[in-house]
Amino acid sequence: MSPSFPEDLPVFVGNTAEEKAIMTQYQQMLGNLNGQSFRIAAVHISEGERNWEVTFSNQTVVMLGNRDLLNRFKRFMVIYQLLIVTGK
Repeated sequence: MSPSFPEDLPVFVGNTAEEKAIMTQYQQMLGNLNGQSFRIAAVHISEGERNWEVTFSNQTVVMLGNRDLLNRFKRFMVIYQLLIVTGK
């Protein structure tokens, strides 16, 4: 019998030399999900400019760019929550 992995593991695409930094950012983002019903499904970091793109389990994609990632992520979460509450 082969080992099984949870189906909800996120996918990471990026430079393996930066795996520690990627995991640190990912864990900080997880801490800012604010009890949302969705999860981070994938993180893609482009090779050249190192732009971050986060895909959530509800298929929402957020392009965070390559600097000030956590603050941009937090702002997205605030705006997203407002949109959910107001129903827009």
